[in-house]
Amino acid sequence: MQKDINKIYNYIISFIGSCEKNKYKLPSDLYKYIFSFIEDDFKKIINYTYLNKYLEKKVSDNFSNDNDDFFFHYEQLPYPNVVKKKDIRYQIYSFFRGKVLNYVLSEECCSGNGLKYVLPKRYNHFTLS
Repeated sequence: MQKDINKIYNYIISFIGSCEKNKYKLPSDLYKYIFSFIEDDFKKIINYTYLNKYLEKKVSDNFSNDNDDFFFHYEQLPYPNVVKKKDIRYQIYSFFRGKVLNYVLSEECCSGNGLKYVLPKRYNHFTLS
């Protein structure tokens, strides 16, 4: 998805640049109209970037605080109304898949506006070779 957005963004920037190079000034409403097609895609990228940084911090905090669970509420995202809840769940699942700390979804909380993730006992994650 991000590659497609970058490609579209590059086309738009090239178009605007060629207009300015040829001394043709586009109306500001036209700029808004052009960018309106990809605005939500940029918001999704910002949300997923935020979520990954949040999860990385949770993993590092877990090692120092020995806390076995954490909560994630959808309104924590910069643009919570742009993404579907199932996409956020999948993003969190994908983040932890294959990691030593493999949090699992325990339950929804806050009337469906949040998720509780727990860490199964640590000794279950380490195996002897």
